[in-house]
Amino acid sequence: MSKFWLVNGRCIRRRVPGTSCLANEQCLDESLCINGYCRCTNDTELLSRYCIRRNKTKNCDTYQIYINDKCLDLAIPGEECINNMQCIAAASICHAGKCICSNGYIEVKKYCIRDHFRPSAKCPDNQILINGHCYEFAKIGQYCIDTAICLGNAICYNNYCICPNGTIAQNGRCENVKHCLRNEIQIDGQCYPKINIGQYCQFTKQCVSISTCQNSICTCPPGTVAQNNICISSGLCPTGQLLINENCWDIAYIGQQCQFTRQCQGYSKCVNNICQCANDTIIHDGLCFKEHCKNW
Repeated sequence: MSKFWLVNGRCIRRRVPGTSCLANEQCLDESLCINGYCRCTNDTELLSRYCIRRNKTKNCDTYQIYINDKCLDLAIPGEECINNMQCIAAASICHAGKCICSNGYIEVKKYCIRDHFRPSAKCPDNQILINGHCYEFAKIGQYCIDTAICLGNAICYNNYCICPNGTIAQNGRCENVKHCLRNEIQIDGQCYPKINIGQYCQFTKQCVSISTCQNSICTCPPGTVAQNNICISSGLCPTGQLLINENCWDIAYIGQQCQFTRQCQGYSKCVNNICQCANDTIIHDGLCFKEHCKNW
């Protein structure tokens, strides 16, 4: 069975509840095309892209329905059942222990549609019929002559498939824009925290600077080092100097002048701008060692 049917001389893709549409005839499961989206009507609610009627007088799990003093699992065509009310696809019934489509209906993508909705004209799976001609479908950014050609919920504007206002392109589809906090980033329609270098990550897009998510840690690429949460070239300073606060500073030995403890060698510290050993250490061969007393 084709994924399209003929509406006003055009092959139109079937749409499930909750997705964009052009005409009522596209919408599956007794939903209607309202304001460009297939929406559930007649006291039904949207659940996993089906329009269902639920007995709300009893507390059952989300994917269950209360029947004869029991909470029974909801079922789609092909799944097991014991009662017609379990079958959530419109026009489906429970027969021989499984949900099937009623007489006069056929199963398409786990939905039941009237058999006479079958299109009178047919194009290959990668094409659509418009004004009697078959045209190939177009991805976001590709040339188009009609919105029906555009994939991924895109629209045809100035002969190019683009995402409508309020949506952005994500993995070949137009997804609703989700506003993230300043310290977050949107990935595949979800907000994730921005991650500093050296911390746990899930995606490279989370990592600051030019770091990437390697083994679940934001890591600077080869040839660079982390400095103030920025990846910089590891060869930025000449030999005998260190990069500190984006400036090169001379390495300093014990007794020499310093600005930062990082300059000081031999385990010394920068105290009063001089590299010195800590009070509980002594100098030996240019290094600071802990002083140990001997028992005589």
